[in-house]
Amino acid sequence: MLGVTSDMSIFDPASCVAAEFYVSLHELMSTLEPSSGLVWCAVGVLHHACRNPAARHALIHTYKFAPILTRLLGANIIQDKKIRVLQLLQVIHARIYIYIYIYIYIFCNTVIFSHFSICTFKIHILTVSLLLAQKFHVI
Repeated sequence: MLGVTSDMSIFDPASCVAAEFYVSLHELMSTLEPSSGLVWCAVGVLHHACRNPAARHALIHTYKFAPILTRLLGANIIQDKKIRVLQLLQVIHARIYIYIYIYIYIFCNTVIFSHFSICTFKIHILTVSLLLAQKFHVI
């Protein structure tokens, strides 16, 4: 029902009901397995909620949905679902961030399935930190 509403004000994070909804949705998505159909309904609702600019901003900066969404990328799910998550991340973030998430996803999978030298690992960490415009000290 929420995924098809045309009244985007229901997703406004300034309302108490919407704020409670986002907190509950965050808790639900954090506890469910990525294979759960309910998680994918929630992804659809979040995608629809992003049509409200205030909600789009709050999903990342207030409610911190990015880690939950990127966790879905690492799950053993079909390609179409990974594309849905990437599309949602693209809508939520500025376009540059989608490339950061893809890079981190590929990097994490590479680390899991191969053995890097410490030098190569440091280069990847520095690349990620530069992409995020943060200053990490890598020893």
